[in-house]
Amino acid sequence: MDQALFYFEKALKINPEHEQALLNSAILIQESGSRNLRKVAYDRLNILLQRKRVNERVYFNLGMLAMDEKNITLAEKWFQKAVQIREDFRSALFNLALLLSEAGRPLEAIPFLHRLLRVRNLES
Repeated sequence: MDQALFYFEKALKINPEHEQALLNSAILIQESGSRNLRKVAYDRLNILLQRKRVNERVYFNLGMLAMDEKNITLAEKWFQKAVQIREDFRSALFNLALLLSEAGRPLEAIPFLHRLLRVRNLES
């Protein structure tokens, strides 16, 4: 992980707006759970948000960062945006349903679970 982050940093020094380096380094930081680098991940994802073509992974990882910080409202917003862009985004559907269920809103989680099951059945 350290080596991958090192090379992402090198790539971003050459081209600070390289989309894949911004996204993948933010994902790596989020998945590492590093509290010290969380702001860096937010900053990189926010650079991508300013672009016209934002993909669902940007919103999903913003949601994951918000969940890491226990900001349920913000996490819900980002996961919702991710599934609006890609209706079959299994990770976003799962995490949104989990978040709603854990927030004491299990009935609101049901439609997302149904969509998740439909996606899973289509792939089988």
